[in-house]
Amino acid sequence: MQVTASPLPVPAETVTSRENRWLKQFRTALVQGRRTREGYIGVEGPHLVEEALRAGLEIAAVLASPRGEHLLCRWQDQLGPQVRLLRTTEKLFRTVADTKTPQGIAALVRPRDWQVEDLLRGPQPLVLVLAGVQDPGNVGTMIRTAEALGASGVVAARLGEQNSAHPLAPKALRASAGSALRLPVLAGASLPTLLAQLRISRIQIVAASPVRGAAPAALNFRAPLALLVGNEGTGLPANVERAADALVRIPLTGSAAGAVESLNVAVAATILLYEAARQRAGGPA
Repeated sequence: MQVTASPLPVPAETVTSRENRWLKQFRTALVQGRRTREGYIGVEGPHLVEEALRAGLEIAAVLASPRGEHLLCRWQDQLGPQVRLLRTTEKLFRTVADTKTPQGIAALVRPRDWQVEDLLRGPQPLVLVLAGVQDPGNVGTMIRTAEALGASGVVAARLGEQNSAHPLAPKALRASAGSALRLPVLAGASLPTLLAQLRISRIQIVAASPVRGAAPAALNFRAPLALLVGNEGTGLPANVERAADALVRIPLTGSAAGAVESLNVAVAATILLYEAARQRAGGPA
């Protein structure tokens, strides 16, 4: 590794080997979608790196190719001396990138560790619970929608052997547009354990069903609330529906309603979150 002169507040290191230890960490975090041994996740692209900076998260290293190097100068007042600044070639950057057309900038970031209690703060908690939602694009989209519509947090829960996609994996993080770096999000919680914790905290549990339940506007979403949505293909199992305080169903009323069996899970979650936001803003229950 070569240290070169740089206009930045700390020298930028030029990485020339694919086997460099920093490149290995970026590869683990971005290509494999796993946390590094030190607990960092990978964020790629100018928008997500900026969101990590705005959120005040700890950043271990920023990696730039010639295409993205100008961004280091833009962020020099926000990147403290403890942040490792790394330069590499476009070719080597592509070996660690998760995107098809990399923008030449990525960072290793330590996300916040949230607890269930963090999601339940305030007088009107609104928690979106994803039970076995496996598509990372759906997971990220729902986290973004949850933040936009005032949810207090999201749980990507495990339903038996069916785990939800991790909300901090690169594809889910991109789909969330950075919301997963700000909103309290839990990953991997056992659904039965979570439901027990919600009951102890006096949180009303409403489960989405494609065939049973009241229309969203018929339910009271002003109370402290957890909204449950299930797997893309199988939905929520019968025992989870029975454990809920209420079921909610989104009526399909268009001319093709008979041909369309159900909505995409992210679309359904958006409708339910919007109804909760509408009621909480003073709309009629």
